[in-house]
Amino acid sequence: MKKLLLCLIILNVSIQIKSDNYTTFLKEGNKWNYLGIAYTTCCGSMTKTYSLFLSGDTLIENVQYKKMMCEHITEDMRRVSYAGAIRENIAEQSIYFRAANNVEKKVFSFNYQVGDTVSVDTISPLIKKVMFVKSVDNYQFGSYSGKKIVVSDTTYYANTGQKYSGHSYTWYEGIGSYNLSYQFSNEFHEFPFVEEQSELLCFWNNDTKIYENEKYGFCENAESRSGIENVNKPKIIVSPNPAKNILIVSTESEIKTIKIFDVLANLVLETNQKTIDMSNLPNGIFIVKILLSSNEMIEQKIIKCADN
Repeated sequence: MKKLLLCLIILNVSIQIKSDNYTTFLKEGNKWNYLGIAYTTCCGSMTKTYSLFLSGDTLIENVQYKKMMCEHITEDMRRVSYAGAIRENIAEQSIYFRAANNVEKKVFSFNYQVGDTVSVDTISPLIKKVMFVKSVDNYQFGSYSGKKIVVSDTTYYANTGQKYSGHSYTWYEGIGSYNLSYQFSNEFHEFPFVEEQSELLCFWNNDTKIYENEKYGFCENAESRSGIENVNKPKIIVSPNPAKNILIVSTESEIKTIKIFDVLANLVLETNQKTIDMSNLPNGIFIVKILLSSNEMIEQKIIKCADN
């Protein structure tokens, strides 16, 4: 009995220590700006900013939440809408989000170790996608510090024995996710639902800017971009986009290789020719990666549509 009491005391102390060292997420005055890039169906894209903030408490089925609001900032308008309800379990170091459909799912958690499985999603009897912890590190942004966890996904094909690595998602304790994205698991998703993958631009606590993305150097952006455009290098044109069966890469640079990947990051075609036959590929969205002789990598999102 004494041993049991001692174990309970030790467990309680360890939980308290873990909670004391944990940087909490749900603080009034927290605000997040994410950059979203939406690709249109023909030759252009549009950027917008999602500005997320907390707005008081709400009680749903006797569970206490914070209301999360989202200001959608586009080129011609700004509007605020309810994103969902969010709560934090400090003992678990976990965040839960309840979208407008009233289904609660875990957003992210900071009690994982390297190699831990986050979720297993059965796509079909022969295909599984496994989310796992790739790395655990620490970060320091001004007065904010805590764990930095990178979660990655791998898709396994039982019939071929092949596996493919896909996307990675970065979580900062006390700040949240570096990436907002589509739901990537039946059991686990990031918050809130948005139309495209987005990157964190800036994070504030009250009027203090804690984090700014060095890649962009701004906290708000909304514009439209038309014309066939490569997202990295303007000297290369990939056309037509959408494509039917033939894709043409126009450039004066020497090409080492061209690889085309599907949305699950599977390599579906590889060539070094500037005229590419895509007739054997299904309709959909693909990523074209062009490796130049200078070892520069150019990446372009394209759409294949047989009825364009």
